[in-house]
Parts: sequence; C-alpha cells; structure tokens
Amino acid sequence: MPHLLLVDDDPEALEWLSELAKGEGFSVAQADSLRAARIHMSRLQPDVLLTDLQLPDGQGIELVNDLESRESTEVVLITGHASVESAVQALRLGATDYMVKPVDVDRLRAILRRVPRTGELRAEIGELREELRRLGRFGHLLGSSPPMQKLYDQLGRVAPTSHEKGSFTGADRQHKGYFERANGGTLFLDEITEMPQELQVKLLRVLETGAFMRVGTTTPISTDLRVICATNRVPEQAVADGKLREDLYHRLNVFPIAMPPLRERGTDIELLAQHFLDQLNKQESALKSFAPATIAALYAHTWPGNVRELKNYCQRAFILADEVIDANLAPAAVAAPESAPLLSVRVGTTLDEASRRLIEATLAECGSKRKAADMLGISLKTLYNRLAVYKSEAGKDRREAEDYEERSRV
Repeated sequence: MPHLLLVDDDPEALEWLSELAKGEGFSVAQADSLRAARIHMSRLQPDVLLTDLQLPDGQGIELVNDLESRESTEVVLITGHASVESAVQALRLGATDYMVKPVDVDRLRAILRRVPRTGELRAEIGELREELRRLGRFGHLLGSSPPMQKLYDQLGRVAPTSHEKGSFTGADRQHKGYFERANGGTLFLDEITEMPQELQVKLLRVLETGAFMRVGTTTPISTDLRVICATNRVPEQAVADGKLREDLYHRLNVFPIAMPPLRERGTDIELLAQHFLDQLNKQESALKSFAPATIAALYAHTWPGNVRELKNYCQRAFILADEVIDANLAPAAVAAPESAPLLSVRVGTTLDEASRRLIEATLAECGSKRKAADMLGISLKTLYNRLAVYKSEAGKDRREAEDYEERSRV
C-alpha cells in the first residue's frame, strides 16, 4: 500500500484530505508543522508528500531537502497564496505538482491515482539508462557524449513525474480538442514562440486554471496533463522581441532542457552519421561506407543545422556515392561550395534583417526552395513560413508607400 504524508496546520484540511487519500488506497500520516513532518520522514519515506506551502515554522517546500531520494517521492504543494513565481519556484525546487486552494478534488484524485505506476516508470527509466551505457542511446535519442548523458539524466529525472499515457479512444473522438484528448498524458507544442499572441493568452489560461471550454460551449472541462514545448529561438530573446508572452514563459519554464548543438557533441557526429548510413543501407540493401577523410570532414564542419542537417547530408551523399562516400562528398563541399558568392552584412544590422538577406540570397543562388532549406540547415516548412512573413511585410511596406504618395499629391 503506498504511503502518503499530509502536512497542513488546518485540522479540517487534514481530516478531509486524509479521508480522500485513504479512499484512493493510501496509508496516511498527518503532520501540522515542518518539525513534525521531519520526525515522521526520518522513520518512513512517503511515496507522496502532500504539503501546504505556508506552515507555522516555515515553508512546506523545504521538506524536499529532507527526502532520502527525491525521485522516489511525489511532492504535491498546496497553497492559498498562488502566483506564477511561487509555482515556478516550487517546481524548480523539486515539487512534482502544484495546487491552489480550494483544492480541485478531481485533479487531486488524478494525481494520487498515477502514483502506483511511478515504480514501473522508474524501472523503465533505469532500463533506458542501462541501454545508454551499452549503446549510447536513450529511447529514440542517439549519442554517448557527456552533453547528451547530462541531457539523459535530466530526462530521466523528469520523465516519471505526471507521465501516464492517456486514452484517446471513444466514439466522439473527432469532437475533442487536443487538451481534452491528452487528458492524463502529455501534450507537445512545437515552435511555441511562433504561436499567435491570442492563442498564447488561451494557453496561459488553461495552464493556470487546469480547465478549458469546448468551442461553442460555456461549460468548463477539467484537464490534467503535462505540456512540453519546444523552440529554436532563445526564449528570453523571444520575450524581449514580443514573440512570447513573459507570463506564459515563466509558466512554461519549469524544467528547461537545452538540446546541445551537434558541434559540441564530439564523437556523436560520427555515431549519428553511421546510424543514418546504416538505416539507408538496410532500406536500399546496400553496403556503402564513409571514407576516413570524409569522417574527418564531418568533424571539421560546424553543422549549423544540427542533426537535421547531418541526416540530410547523409541522404544526399548516399545517393551520389557508389560504394564509398569519398571526401569530395564531404559536407562542406556539398553544403557551401567555395565558388558560392559572399554576402556582406553591415555591423549593426538586425538579426531579422540579416537572416532575411541570407535566406533570399541563398534561394536566389540555389533556385530551389528545398535545396536552399538544406543548405541553410532549416526545414522546408520553416523556409516557407519565413518567406510568407517576408511577403506580408513587403505588401505592408508597399501599401504604406502608396498611402504616403497619395497624401503627398493632396
């Protein structure tokens, strides 16, 4: 039977929360202060620590430091004094969930019901770590360099928290939005800094309240899910540029994970290149290989497009090579020929303008959007999005110029 330690100085809260936890199959111990909680934790490590933030002798989050193993205990913080800053700070210090008084009973039940599975999840993480040591991989991620091992440790720490699979079946599936369908699971939002501001407001509201409304209805629906967001921008710069709301950034920035650039991953470059080549050989029933000089060129290249650029290069080289991928097919020779024209950018030019000029010049040189995207190390979708923005801005500038000319005539 999983064990729960309930810490609160409100007798009524202790009573009803205890009954709720017992109803979910937990043995329950109560404490009304940090001191009492520490005494209990020295005797028995709880599977769940459910604590109020404000206690007579300190803050409940301080108890995280008294746990024998943070990975084996779910820490759920409850507070009547909610703020984005306190939530972020609590989660950074080790809390795995954060609830506001009055407590949402359904959400608390959902949190408690996922606890019995944490042991299985941690066992899976342990197996993945062993696989990493053996093969240099973690799930679908490949790499054995120190930066990647640090990344795997971060993923291994955060993966068991709030991470059961959701159910996506049902006759009315087509009527459910992403938040409703992902209830009990994880929702991944790519390129969060490209999300329109009005949608950012709605996302923030869902994250803060744990509820949303279907289109065309007025009834709130509760949801319990983990949100993972990704961006290729520096988030702080996106906030400064007005691309990302500051309050949403702080709400999302609970457990930031930075993917190290390929140029900093050492021998992972060769490991990944060989992995992609092995896949192509298996797919095409071939036995192609890299020449030593080509391997040396892989390490010499800076890989601004990271793993996507490396994969694209391997596919091109595989098509062009016979049996051996020689040095004349090295990435520098394919991606940026010496005969390519140079682009001069004046010091002080904005990054957006420099990016625009580089994209337009590369597209003019290649004559092909796909080839230009490969050369720039970006996806074709990203290139199309950038070009659409440039076209929109050009149309706006033209209209403003026409308006100015019309006013000048008057």
